[in-house]
Amino acid sequence: MENKIVAVTTAMLCAFAPTLASASEAEAPPVKVARASPQLAYPNSAPRGTQTYHRGEVIMTVPLMWEIGAKLPQATTIHAGDDSEDIAAGSVLQGVMLTESASHRDEMAYCTPRKAAERKADSGMLGALLGGGSLWRGAIRGATDRQYCLIDSDDDGIADHSVELHAGSQTARTPIAIAPVQLGRDRMIPISEHDDCIEIVLVDVSANGSSAKFRINVIQQGADRVFDTIGQTPRLTYVTAKKGLPARTDIFHALFDVVSIDGTGRTADVKWPDDVDAKAIVPIDDGLHIVMRW
Repeated sequence: MENKIVAVTTAMLCAFAPTLASASEAEAPPVKVARASPQLAYPNSAPRGTQTYHRGEVIMTVPLMWEIGAKLPQATTIHAGDDSEDIAAGSVLQGVMLTESASHRDEMAYCTPRKAAERKADSGMLGALLGGGSLWRGAIRGATDRQYCLIDSDDDGIADHSVELHAGSQTARTPIAIAPVQLGRDRMIPISEHDDCIEIVLVDVSANGSSAKFRINVIQQGADRVFDTIGQTPRLTYVTAKKGLPARTDIFHALFDVVSIDGTGRTADVKWPDDVDAKAIVPIDDGLHIVMRW
């Protein structure tokens, strides 16, 4: 049978899982998200030069960053109704613009990352039915991913209110006044030291030296994201020597030259060129195209 791809809509998913949204979540929240700071990366910010890499070796790692965020200089506990979250010193919070539903006034908040709850559902019944979390995770994120936020209502770099998003009671989702919390606000701030990054791996080198295979990984909260393509970039990229080397290679806008391929040693020489824009930015889309294949 010919392979067939069918788009799955949110409505179809709701038919499978009608209880995803609780009654409390259906109520209009006192605040709503006007804009959440996206995750971004500089794909050409890795060190320059030529290096020999062995099969299975990571050839590039660049951090994921919040466009706007805050790094807490001290440990704190964010309270929201009966819920709370302990935040360690040095934690990086996502910048989120909130709008108060009643006054329509915008306020800047700094929130814990969404917990990527769709990954927990990968092994669940619906995930199995639809072939894995990569097919449906985007449709359930908003209903399942709790965020605790510190609100900087007067934009002075000091949080004065707290609130919970995407979950909890009406009380928890209503901002409350708190003791002042210092915020280390910044732009293009790395989300974590090691747990959030893009990496490119030299997966394999052919025994005859004719080709090399590379894989791009997106790591969020310490776990690999599941995907077939990111943007227009496939998860796997094959570079061949058919048209001669060096060969300029573009993997999610990370540009490098494959200079030589050694089948005997299973290595590849890669040059990171200087004629690239080190400040070129790529967004890491939170949504995935939902498909079913059979």
